[in-house]
Amino acid sequence: MTEEELDDLEILLRPIVNQIANVVARAVIKRTDDSAALQKLQISVLESEPIDDAEHFQQYGFSSVPLTGAEAVVVFPGGDHAHPLVVAIDDRRHRPTGLKGGEVTVYHQSGSFILLRDDGSIGLRPKAGKTIDILEVGAGSLGATDEVVHGTGIDPFTGATYKALGSTSGKLRAEK
Repeated sequence: MTEEELDDLEILLRPIVNQIANVVARAVIKRTDDSAALQKLQISVLESEPIDDAEHFQQYGFSSVPLTGAEAVVVFPGGDHAHPLVVAIDDRRHRPTGLKGGEVTVYHQSGSFILLRDDGSIGLRPKAGKTIDILEVGAGSLGATDEVVHGTGIDPFTGATYKALGSTSGKLRAEK
């Protein structure tokens, strides 16, 4: 091919190359609307104007409302920015680090988290001063390191009213 033919081919292919390059992008969350069956987000791609009504697809069985400033991966089907689909969101400001292979955590900006450990045990940590409410223990056991209460009543030390729900046939273990 001559140089002129290569230039002509480049001109012909440029729109296709641009369309392919614009299929996936990084974005920043500006606003979230969680009122519909599928979340709608306002996102900003690069330094462009915000894009409204980007649909946020989440994993089945899990739903969250991302914070403003969280980062997203956006897919634009066919490279068309008119119908963005947000397929992943992460927030490096709050994501815990140091998990072992196979471990899973659900975490919150407050520092609360649920940790499914690699040995099969489960760790729960609420924000300091907050509680963990166990709705049903079943046939399993419940262990804690401090201030475990089962039943209802008034704490004789603090005067606080408490209510813990669960199966009395389950084992309750506490360590202090």
